Amino acid sequence: MRNNVVLIFNSQNVTADMFLRVLEGDRKLKESGLKVLESGPEDNLFIFFTDHEAPNLIVFPSGQVSLFSLFTVAGANPTESGWVTFCLDKTIDTCLGDEFSYNWMTDTDKVPEVAKYLEKLDHLCEQGYDASVITQAIFTACE
Repeated sequence: MRNNVVLIFNSQNVTADMFLRVLEGDRKLKESGLKVLESGPEDNLFIFFTDHEAPNLIVFPSGQVSLFSLFTVAGANPTESGWVTFCLDKTIDTCLGDEFSYNWMTDTDKVPEVAKYLEKLDHLCEQGYDASVITQAIFTACE
């Protein structure tokens, strides 16, 4: 426990494999006392995962995870960093988000049609289109 928060996962067990096993509802993890996701085909699942935003990479303390079955968005590109925000709490000495992610979360919550549109864009990924084509489709939809 740290600051009255029970830590279920820490630097010892935060791995790409563990992340996927939790999402898949791994029975052995649950039997060992760890929490796992218990959702079904009728559930909608939204996971907010923030990272340092390198192109095509999510890094865990020990390893990487494949993104082939996930829809991801990023607030940065290879030539421009994301713009951090919520950096005022000096006791934790870190920023809690970036402008893109904050606005994405705020706007998507207010406009459910965005999620439906993004599902339609999934076929572009399946056909192997470059991310810039998909990004342009999103910008066109928002104009």
